[in-house]
Amino acid sequence: MRLVLDWDGTVTERDTLDLVLQAFGDPQIYEHVEAELDAGRMTLNDVIAAEFATVTVPLDEAVAYVVEHTRVRPGFAELARARHPLVVSSGFHELIEPVLEREDVLADVELRANSVEARPDGWRVHFRVDEPCDECGEPCKR
Repeated sequence: MRLVLDWDGTVTERDTLDLVLQAFGDPQIYEHVEAELDAGRMTLNDVIAAEFATVTVPLDEAVAYVVEHTRVRPGFAELARARHPLVVSSGFHELIEPVLEREDVLADVELRANSVEARPDGWRVHFRVDEPCDECGEPCKR
């Protein structure tokens, strides 16, 4: 049986997307679109796209910040080496893979995540899935 783990808040102690948004995003947009998500007026993909459109730092700066501030849960590296899990995320390969590399488990994990194009006029998200999920009705990481 395949072990499947969520990245943000399961493998990690804190959500890595929130780390980036709190450090480099627009807090007013963040609060507004999160409220829209909670009210059911925006999808998660719409929210992520809107929030990251406000991030304008170079990718390497954001990656360095994420690598410095992201903590994985104790025992994850050993679990990854033993079980070779599938890690799913609404986050971005560009932010997750450097943390997996830091933990020396990049080769032990299969990662399914979105990607991002870090542009100076705002990051553009490239979503891995566009079609609605049978479980939740939205395009999601399942």
